[in-house]
Amino acid sequence: MLNLEFDVRVGGMDYNAHIISINRNHSICDGMGTGEIDLNINAPPPDIYDTVVIEELGTKVFTGYVTNVKRGQMPVEYVIEIADPVIKLADYWTDTVYSSTGETAEYWIGFFCDLVGIDYIFDVAYNRIVPDNSRGDGIEWQYTSALNVVRELLIVGGFYMWADPDGLVHFSDINTGPNFNDPEILSFRREQNLDPTRNRTIVFGDYPIAEEVTTTVPGLAHEKTAVVASPYVETEDYALDLANKMLEVFAQPQDIKYLEIIGMPSLRVGQRLSYQDSWIDIEGRGLVVQYSSNMTNDGYTMDVTLDEFSPYIWGYSLKGRTLYAGTHGDGVWRTFDYGLLWEDITNNLPSGVAYNVRGIAAVKSDVWAATQGGVYYTPDGELVPAAGITWSDKTPLLPSGTLVSDWTDVQMQPSNLQTVYVLAHGDVNKYLYKSIDNGVLWNYVEIY
Repeated sequence: MLNLEFDVRVGGMDYNAHIISINRNHSICDGMGTGEIDLNINAPPPDIYDTVVIEELGTKVFTGYVTNVKRGQMPVEYVIEIADPVIKLADYWTDTVYSSTGETAEYWIGFFCDLVGIDYIFDVAYNRIVPDNSRGDGIEWQYTSALNVVRELLIVGGFYMWADPDGLVHFSDINTGPNFNDPEILSFRREQNLDPTRNRTIVFGDYPIAEEVTTTVPGLAHEKTAVVASPYVETEDYALDLANKMLEVFAQPQDIKYLEIIGMPSLRVGQRLSYQDSWIDIEGRGLVVQYSSNMTNDGYTMDVTLDEFSPYIWGYSLKGRTLYAGTHGDGVWRTFDYGLLWEDITNNLPSGVAYNVRGIAAVKSDVWAATQGGVYYTPDGELVPAAGITWSDKTPLLPSGTLVSDWTDVQMQPSNLQTVYVLAHGDVNKYLYKSIDNGVLWNYVEIY
């Protein structure tokens, strides 16, 4: 009998006296945790879709369902196949046509989760739009599993899907928890090769959108291409950004680390695990892309794979670039999805002439607006909801008698964002001011 600390409940019943072994598996590319529980023949036979709850070393590690029951011979035993709640998406076949009318990926993921009856939460929100099919040229789904639809939407929305130990399905960024330091490593193997490496990427979007990016990879003498084709890619900017993101990952040698460690019940895919091996002189921290947990009479171990390429990894890291626009009369606006949806972030800018925006400068969350009435700055461009954006008046104090009718442009110095230039138009003259402390003090720069 297994002599490690565990607790297994199937259909609400205590199965601890019948456990022979417990195996759990999860891959970052699959999105669904699975496993097997071996039981002796005296165990009460479970039913399909009985709830399964597992604790290992006093930590809850799994909540899901029985998906299959097999009875073996020599030895005589039951083998229960299990899966986390994502299995409900896999088991639901869509025989109705579902058609997008311009909703977000979050909306449709939530729709299908509600449809199959699983609990879920969005840890992040990117609000990318699923193309409108009201005129027959967008996206619709029919005659497929709900899981296939959701996996498609994961790439659109920029999400990674995983179920926590309580069975709550999360849609989140790639990092899903704390790093793990100093695991007890039983064995270590490293594999380096150029097989999955690519020096060219092409993204085909909604016709005629297409972008390609190439680079030079040492050791890769011939051209190898990674291609993505998706109707969700609706702009050239989005296609180019996706091609660049792909190349960031694929234009490098594959460097996979395989570890066998003493079991760590809190470990999940998407987390980072430290490693050190003096025999091959390597140490570092890698992304957990796959694991298999094994609890048997021989002990409690985990086989962990770090840093293997996955089609989803670069997809999850692709967040819509935040863009800003200044308008004549309507203030400052931003978009997270390349212009599909815009929101007003003007908020506390003074009314009237300040809404006539002449120039915008933005790097990540730092946003400057040159307006007809002054120069304004916010450090919150992409960090807070639109209602929380706060603007500060950074208008240079001009010498007495200087006539300015418009602040027409603002620019940040790329190498030092604290250095800012603003340009003003008077009745006849132009005035250029420079700040090296993010607009606290300004100095006049003579224009020749």
